[in-house]
Amino acid sequence: MINSPYDAHANRLFSLNSHFDHWQLLPAQGSEGNFLAQRILTPIYQDNPSMPGGYFGGTLGYSVGCHSGYNVIDSDILLSTTDSALLGRYKADFAQAFNKQAGNWIGNTGYGYGTADGIDYSERLALLLTEELVRDVRQDIGDGMFMYTGSPIGMALVHAKQRYLRNSTSLSAYDAKALSVMTLYGLPFIHVYVNNPLAPPPEERQQGISNILAPVETNAPLAPLSGGLLERMITVTVNLGTSNYEILPRTGSRQIHLDTSNISVLDSFVQQGFVTPTLRLIDNNHQAGTPSLPTMAYDISALNQSGSDRLLVKDVVFVRGEYDLPIPFDPQITQIVTETDSPIIDTQIEPGFTSGVGIWYPDAFFGFSSVGVGTAQRDQLTATLAQFKAFGDGVTGQLRTYRTMVFKVYYADPAATSAALIQDEQAPVIHSVRVNGTTAATAASLTAELNTTDVQVVVLVDTSSGGTPIHDVSGVYLEQGTIWTPVPFELKGTTDGMQRYEATITLPPGQVRVLISVTDNAGNVSYYTAKGTFVLAGAQVYLPFLSR
Repeated sequence: MINSPYDAHANRLFSLNSHFDHWQLLPAQGSEGNFLAQRILTPIYQDNPSMPGGYFGGTLGYSVGCHSGYNVIDSDILLSTTDSALLGRYKADFAQAFNKQAGNWIGNTGYGYGTADGIDYSERLALLLTEELVRDVRQDIGDGMFMYTGSPIGMALVHAKQRYLRNSTSLSAYDAKALSVMTLYGLPFIHVYVNNPLAPPPEERQQGISNILAPVETNAPLAPLSGGLLERMITVTVNLGTSNYEILPRTGSRQIHLDTSNISVLDSFVQQGFVTPTLRLIDNNHQAGTPSLPTMAYDISALNQSGSDRLLVKDVVFVRGEYDLPIPFDPQITQIVTETDSPIIDTQIEPGFTSGVGIWYPDAFFGFSSVGVGTAQRDQLTATLAQFKAFGDGVTGQLRTYRTMVFKVYYADPAATSAALIQDEQAPVIHSVRVNGTTAATAASLTAELNTTDVQVVVLVDTSSGGTPIHDVSGVYLEQGTIWTPVPFELKGTTDGMQRYEATITLPPGQVRVLISVTDNAGNVSYYTAKGTFVLAGAQVYLPFLSR
């Protein structure tokens, strides 16, 4: 840090990562050595005249500790004692104490969370905050010149939370808690200056490189289709080797670790001259109680062809793909870590994944995020590059890793799309999906059905409430056990507010595994995965009740 220790606090930026009560900092191990917030709030030492306003003037401290940012109202402290010293101890909190001494403080108003074998939740947010605090932030001073101004601490926290959301393939209550409780107490416009600032994240323009634009600054290479929708095809190819599998010493379970050399991307926009977005692997997006699987993010921000408006990502569809044959696998199951007397990391304890028995997790293995407002918004395609299905014990199971994944991104161009379609975020309603559910069953038809190699798939879409017309119904089915193959659906009629779409798959009924998507003219998409089993329900046979 750029410090002057003779007239300012020597540690201008510091992180106190320990256990907390609102009134004390606790050691990570043992019960001795706690530090009271009261010692900062009402110090017993004499004020230094060279530090007017407070000893912590011009500093920022932050922590992932539980309740490290919990600001207590003095009158809410009720004790069955008149001991003023004891009352003063519990009335003090770190936010109040640092602010009184002219410092700034970022802490959690609730519990902070991490995981036993990764960097997740509050830990992950603190890591992103640290990166954002030391960013190479520059201001345009004219004539193509930019001056380093440092990162404002308020915007650093905002950007850290935005990056956390943007680079998440799934979100849970723990994510919501981690994001909502980390709070700044201080002046958000104070800047942090460092000797060697960190370059902006890949989705932003890199400082000092004026001729390389970020995707969000780049015009799309083509005009929209009729109705204002624009389509973009993105093919992700994954190359895995034995060196990408890692055994965790604590539990003996396995994880997959990739780097960007394992992945290549073919992008229809880039093929037509669009800037090449940076692909990122997300190592710290594990969810409590679920397997640790590799995930990726790919920037899909863009302007329209004329550059007058940014394209709005409406949805992403999985078009086709291929994965390796499933292999036996014992995955690392993510465990929450908070304040504990006996740390989990010192044990071999690992939970099971009983909720994943018989299903491929995650069933929603792709998606997108749009985080930020206006020019600060960034859009990303996210995908999990493997799926896991647990056996009955919930501990071991099968892993299938993807070789290729092909996605179609639907954009709306504000300059060519009606306001109603842009504002429409209501996805189509899939009423039902069935195999061979078209005719009443007879003994002859049941025999034929068991022997057939042509299966009719019927999708009923509920259009009774009106809404935006359906643009497309499509699906992919598993061929040869590892290839997701596209299958087109045709509209066969409308009855009682239901549109009926049909497709034929050349497989016996019991072998059909399918993922179906329904897209409307606004680009909204609904999916059918049979809750991760990808198995379709068959025709039900109702026989008359007979008595003799």
